[in-house]
Formats: sequence, C-alpha cells, structure tokens
Amino acid sequence: MKTKILIVTVFVIFFFSACGPSKEEQAAAEKAKMDSIVKVTEAAVKFKFEMRLSLLDSIKMVKSENKYLENQITEYKGNLAVAIDRMAAIKEFQFGRTPDEREQQIRNQTILIDKIQKHISTLMNEISLREEKISIFESELEKYQ
Repeated sequence: MKTKILIVTVFVIFFFSACGPSKEEQAAAEKAKMDSIVKVTEAAVKFKFEMRLSLLDSIKMVKSENKYLENQITEYKGNLAVAIDRMAAIKEFQFGRTPDEREQQIRNQTILIDKIQKHISTLMNEISLREEKISIFESELEKYQ
C-alpha cells in the first residue's frame, strides 16, 4: 500500500510540475507584460505632450485676441478724445445756431460719448475675462509638466 501511495504521490507531483507554464511561456508572458507597460507609458507621454501643446496654443490664441482688443481700446480712446473735443466745440457759441439746435447737438454728442465709453468698458471686461481664461490654462498646463 505504501508503494501505491508513493507511486501516486510521485505521479501527482510529476503531473502538476508538467502542467505549469514552461520557461519559454513565462518569458513570453513577461515580454508581453513589458510591451504592454511600454505602450501605456508611451501613450501617457504622448497624451501629456499633446495636452501641453493644446494648452500652449490656447494661451497663445487668447493673448493674440487680447492684443487685438487692446488695439481696439486704443482706437476707441482716440475716438472718445475726438468726441469730447467736439462736445467742447458744440458748447461754444456758434453764429446762426438756435438754442434748440445747440441742445440737440449736445444730446447727440452725449449719446455718442456714452456709446464709446460703454464700448471701451465692454472691451476691458472682455480682456479681464480672457486674462482669467489664460490663468486657468496656465494652471492646467502645470498639471502636464
């Protein structure tokens, strides 16, 4: 009986050792695992690089738009100065002009000045919003360093 148990035990040990993966299979599995890790790492690096490029492009675009808006503000400030000078001329005495015409001209010029000032204010608010957007992009950019 001991002999049969010994034979069965040897057979079971031999059977289980023969069922496991061979060294070649283990090496192939390890290589596949390493290849998978390399692919994931490459994908992560590529994603990080593309995100940085995208954010840098967005920052550049917003800064360019702000420059355009700043140029518009400069232009409108020039127009405002001209409108204020025109208002001063309107308020002066002009021969042959009735008081009603004078008041109408003053009202019209006041409306024009108000419109220009509101437009300048709107542009300045737009620049402020865009500056906040740049700050957000820059903080996002830090995540992808």
